[in-house]
Amino acid sequence: MTGRKRTPRQKRSGTKRVIDLMWLTRHRLTVAFLASAVLVSALGFGTWRFLNDSDNFSVKEISVKKGAEEYSLKPGLDLEGLYMGRNIFSINLRQIRAFIEEARPQCKYIEVRRVLPDRIDVIITEREPYAVIDAKPAVVIDREAVVMADNTSVKDLLRIKGVKFFINTPRPGEVLLTRQVEKAFEILNLVEKQRIKEKAPVTFVDVGNINDITMDLSGVTIKLGRSDFTRNIDRLKMVLSDPKVNLKEIAYIDLRFEKIVISPK
Repeated sequence: MTGRKRTPRQKRSGTKRVIDLMWLTRHRLTVAFLASAVLVSALGFGTWRFLNDSDNFSVKEISVKKGAEEYSLKPGLDLEGLYMGRNIFSINLRQIRAFIEEARPQCKYIEVRRVLPDRIDVIITEREPYAVIDAKPAVVIDREAVVMADNTSVKDLLRIKGVKFFINTPRPGEVLLTRQVEKAFEILNLVEKQRIKEKAPVTFVDVGNINDITMDLSGVTIKLGRSDFTRNIDRLKMVLSDPKVNLKEIAYIDLRFEKIVISPK
């Protein structure tokens, strides 16, 4: 038994209904998407307005600490005056960090963070003084040769002699890696690596003559020359390891030549 065949008009009518259904489905999805987008935007805007206008997010406390201790940025920088009462989300944390870097160049690491709902935390790690450039005026630097604040104590710091400032004295925060300072740091790093300080303390390194660098070791002049510092510091360690060597009886140790010269007082 065969079914009735569809006429061309019936075929066209069925195709039209399918097309109308597809169009309606597509537009329903579009309308639903647009409605969702509008709803999300409205919720987002409402949330944004709430976070920015609510007094709950006004800054009521600014904590600045170095380790577990309170750290004062005054005089020079008043964070409370700049940010207290402002909306916590409107505050630029990088700006705070930049202000602190400018006001306190001795700060090595500065972490600034929001603590919701109403507090700004600042955690500071200061640079540690390492050596003093024995010039006029004296300049204190850390292990990265960064110039520290003018009021940094020079007590018990080893000295780097022979560095002169012909035009301007380096400002706090500047990196003072001149050729002379680089040579001094190279020698001091080798001294630490070989644990020379366990034998005798280093008082100063004199880089005034870059071709004839000397070092003071418990009042004994150590002549290092202009190069091959690794070899010369190794040889110095060998000399100091000799139980017969008494630094109190020595005027200088000359390491510039193949044969080490030890001169008595």
